[in-house]
Amino acid sequence: LKAKEGYVSTYGIFSKQWVERGPQGQQRVKPFLKTYLSELATYYHGQGQHFAKENEKLSLAKKTSDAKAAKQESLKHFDQAIAHYDEYVKTFAKDNSAAQMVYMKAEALFQAERFGEAALHYEQVAYEYKNTQLAHKAGYAAIVSFQKQVSARQELEEDDASTWQEQAVASMLRFAEVFNDDERSPAILTNAAEYLFGLNQYQRAIDIAQNLLSGNGQLPKNLQQTAYGIIAHSHFQLTQYAEAETYYGHQRALVVKNSTDYKDISERIAASIFKKAEVLRSRDQLTLAASELLRIKAIAPQSNIRVLAQFDAATLLMQLKRWSQALVEFKELKQGFAQHELAVEFPRKIAFIYEQTEQWQAAADAYYELYQLDPDPAVKQEALFLAAGMYRKVSNYDKAIDYFKEYAHAYEEPFDNRMEARFNLAELYELTDDKTRHLYWLRRVIAGDEAAGDGRTERSRWLGAWANTKYGDYFAWEFERRSLRQPIESSLPKKNQMLQDATTRYEMAASYGFLEFVAMASFKIADLYEQFAVELRASPRPSGLSAGDAQLYETIIEEQAGPFMELATNIHQSNIDRSWEGYFNQWIEKSYDAMKRLQPERFNKSESVARYGDEIR
Repeated sequence: LKAKEGYVSTYGIFSKQWVERGPQGQQRVKPFLKTYLSELATYYHGQGQHFAKENEKLSLAKKTSDAKAAKQESLKHFDQAIAHYDEYVKTFAKDNSAAQMVYMKAEALFQAERFGEAALHYEQVAYEYKNTQLAHKAGYAAIVSFQKQVSARQELEEDDASTWQEQAVASMLRFAEVFNDDERSPAILTNAAEYLFGLNQYQRAIDIAQNLLSGNGQLPKNLQQTAYGIIAHSHFQLTQYAEAETYYGHQRALVVKNSTDYKDISERIAASIFKKAEVLRSRDQLTLAASELLRIKAIAPQSNIRVLAQFDAATLLMQLKRWSQALVEFKELKQGFAQHELAVEFPRKIAFIYEQTEQWQAAADAYYELYQLDPDPAVKQEALFLAAGMYRKVSNYDKAIDYFKEYAHAYEEPFDNRMEARFNLAELYELTDDKTRHLYWLRRVIAGDEAAGDGRTERSRWLGAWANTKYGDYFAWEFERRSLRQPIESSLPKKNQMLQDATTRYEMAASYGFLEFVAMASFKIADLYEQFAVELRASPRPSGLSAGDAQLYETIIEEQAGPFMELATNIHQSNIDRSWEGYFNQWIEKSYDAMKRLQPERFNKSESVARYGDEIR
């Protein structure tokens, strides 16, 4: 190796011997120089590649210092190979092997990451030499080198990156023109357009592609396809989405249906329509936007964006309250795209639409399906609550009870929903005349509010008052169904206990401070006292009493009944007095009606209405 290097150094074109020997002497050494330069270049090129691979291995092994040393060795050997290739080309410039050696020099430059120099040498092989075997390969390699140079300059944030982009575009267009039969030409033209996009030269990209289409009547179909794509994509970047859709349509017409190209172009058509819809939406033209989005179903049904477009269209239809149209779209999505990433939203939207259109049975079923299948725990919880409410609306009390009960037992939070579930269960058991469970859930409502502490709300307190009232109504019912019988001393305590239990609950309801329940409790307590007094007075008398004992018994009964009647009157009066404070509701009105019966001389009067003649003006 050293001897060959010595020979080249002594007799090569850069030596004194070369000049001194003259043409005849040069001819004698040329065969040896040709062999030795080729061998030396190949050797050092190989060594450069070897150390480059070592660098790669060491880098992967994270042996940083060793990798750096290998990198330096590879660059040193590549530089030596480049020098020998260069000397070979200069020595044998007119030889048929010159093109090969320039190509190999370009390869070494590329591997040494001197991409700009490599690109220029590749182009020399492609467009200056007549070596057809290397021309295509070199032309394409020039483009790759320019791309690498652009990336490297951009990574370093160098100002000349755009200059290299311009050269890359020129190289691409030159390749497409000279080698228009090369199967890589469409991709190269696309890359050219991409670089023009990077330079924000969209109109230039359009012009280049239009010239390519109009200036070559025999332009191969694949180049036509790419040219249309460049035009379409440039319009897309210029936000001219209608034009982009049109040219993507021209491009798609040139490819085989169901091919990969057809699918890719369809994606771009769909994207153009989607963007057009976005513009319409930004202008509040929601109906037109929805129509555009739904076009994607017909134009690009297999596109990746199709489901999103249909979903957005259906959502817009919901905004427009066009519920039936939206429902059709969401049902189609649910049936056809169960594995899509948006699939979880389809049944949610369907349930909501049923609810908004008051299709309670369908809504109930849809929400319960969400509870069973939705992956989001929060959605499942809310869906169960809503399903129970919907089943109640359609009077399916069994399911409503089951689901509210399931909710009440499973979820402590949120507090408001827990209280509402208990409230619904209390009402439902009342509707189904299950008094034991009705009372149980009334107690759960009261306990829930009491245990909430700082978490109590206006609604929870109202529910607590309501539950106490309902509990009082139960004792009032027990009071009413227990009649007074002889012996009175046996039946009276039981009835009196129910009276006390009822009034206690009513008083508890009033203690929450809601006028509605204060007035209600007042009326109901007064009404119970009146009823008790009436029943005492009407209770059966013991048989066999003497006239004196009978008179005494009547006196005792009246002593018992009178205070209750007086209490009833006073409580009704207190309720009525609230009207003078500016409050009035049905329970105060009922107290008025009761007082008409209890104190007719005061409350059951008819007003005289004076009528005046028409002659008074």
